[in-house]
Amino acid sequence: MTIETFKMTVYPKTIEHLGIKMYATFPIALAELIANAYDAEATRVDIKIVTTGEKSIQVIDDGIGMTPEEVNSKFLVIGRNRREEENKLTNSKNRHIMGRKGLGKLALFGLGNTVQIRTQVENETLGVSFTLDWDELRHQTEYETKATYFEKSRESHGTTVTLSNLKKRISFSAQELAEDLSQLFYGLDDSFHVYVQIDEQPIIEVSQQLRFAKLEKEFEWDLPKDIPNDIGQNYPNRSKVTGKLFTTPKPNNCRGIALYANGRMVSAPSFFNLKTSSYIYAYLTGVLKVDFIDDDLTEEIITTNRQAIDWSSIAAEGLEQYLQEVIKFIEENWRRERPKKKVEKLKKFEDELKAKATEYKDKVSKKIADSICQESSQNVAKEKITSDIKNILEGENPLLGLKRQIHSIKKKILLSHSGGDKRLSDLIYDLLVYNGIPEDEILYTSSDNPDSMIPEGLAVLDYLRKFFVDSLSDEKMYVIYVTSEEMSHRWSPMLEVGAGWITQSKHKVFNIREFKPKKPLDIDTEWFECGFDRKNNKLSFSERDITIFIEKIKSVCSSLGYTPRTDAQLQKKLKTVLKN
Repeated sequence: MTIETFKMTVYPKTIEHLGIKMYATFPIALAELIANAYDAEATRVDIKIVTTGEKSIQVIDDGIGMTPEEVNSKFLVIGRNRREEENKLTNSKNRHIMGRKGLGKLALFGLGNTVQIRTQVENETLGVSFTLDWDELRHQTEYETKATYFEKSRESHGTTVTLSNLKKRISFSAQELAEDLSQLFYGLDDSFHVYVQIDEQPIIEVSQQLRFAKLEKEFEWDLPKDIPNDIGQNYPNRSKVTGKLFTTPKPNNCRGIALYANGRMVSAPSFFNLKTSSYIYAYLTGVLKVDFIDDDLTEEIITTNRQAIDWSSIAAEGLEQYLQEVIKFIEENWRRERPKKKVEKLKKFEDELKAKATEYKDKVSKKIADSICQESSQNVAKEKITSDIKNILEGENPLLGLKRQIHSIKKKILLSHSGGDKRLSDLIYDLLVYNGIPEDEILYTSSDNPDSMIPEGLAVLDYLRKFFVDSLSDEKMYVIYVTSEEMSHRWSPMLEVGAGWITQSKHKVFNIREFKPKKPLDIDTEWFECGFDRKNNKLSFSERDITIFIEKIKSVCSSLGYTPRTDAQLQKKLKTVLKN
């Protein structure tokens, strides 16, 4: 049999996978309606959610609306590329058109089985509404729905979408939804506003400020202004990548850099295929505009749910490499500046406490001396009384809690070592952190974590003198000495041994075999010892070595007030690290 023409049939199941499955969450699905309103030249969108009785989601915009012809020939056509068909990138408000694939409307069925659309165009006397039902649509290859017309004023315009028979449980607040939506848009037209209300909760505006409202900024970089010219100098779109990146003082839940094109997210927060083992990745976040990658009418390089970019496309050529170079520059900058800032903050705090303590002693001494001299009938030397009171107050300084406050923000442990013994030093550091000792309480100059490093330009001994000799706090650091033949020939570690002896700091010795620790180190107590193959950078522990190592680590933790993990946990962790 000869067949003259062929017919392609698209089953609803295919539509479900193309659309509904790709918009699995409330924010991403609602973002499609917000984008539609933006393209329809709306100035306001209201998202109203009812969670009691007949639960529903209503999205109301004041855009240009749709005529019945536009509903039939445009809105209800799945996969229509509006930009290519109309051959334009902007609407009459000069907004860049967000819609592209014609699949976003399918997101509605990810939230509710029933979708009612009510739309009206200015200067018309009738508006039109219609209902889409997923339970009916899913069983048909062609779907028809009845149009219902209603009277309206000629001035009114816009579209209202109502979702009912909801599929998902609403367990979030208006504030939380607004915050999530704020992450999906960046740099929209200032005349465009989106509001969220759930039941009787206060109305929350979706704004750029919501995205990072809960984060404290430590360092900030403005692109491209704060990036050296030699970074990405051969990338032609360098000046078109704009936005702000910043780090936080503590690890944050917004880590990663999000990319936006013409107001909408095109790549979820990430580090663009860089290995994320560096410490900075827990602290770095930000937003960048890359409008140029969305300026093509035909090529599509953004995934349907707008969470990723096709980096192999021509429009994105060179962008990933440039962003990687930017992150590497920021990491170097951060590693250098973060320890400096911590020292500055700590020193400022101590100076302020010192000033307050001095002011307190001066005022109290003077007042008491004035009172004594006024009450006394004898000729008393006021200066002598004042001096005596000051001395008494000086001796009672601990009662003010100043020393304890200062000590609480300073390093607690010094990991003294030579660079050649980094393998064993890293192991000790990792086990201390594993037992709950914060990285910023450990002074370890070879650490990859800036919180444990000495600021660039400041020597270890200068740091020790600044904060452990010339300080109100006289509490000692706990010193862990990694000793070896290598260490005995290094000037700096030997000076640290001397400094520890002078300050009478508590310490533990972790020794590499073939060397015998000497006084003033504590050689009367059994020290830990292990083998080290320097050529292959491999440590060797016997079962007895493992037992002693764990006991020493537990002892250090307990001395500092931290409860160590169990022997079984520590043995498992230690053996895992030793295998690597």
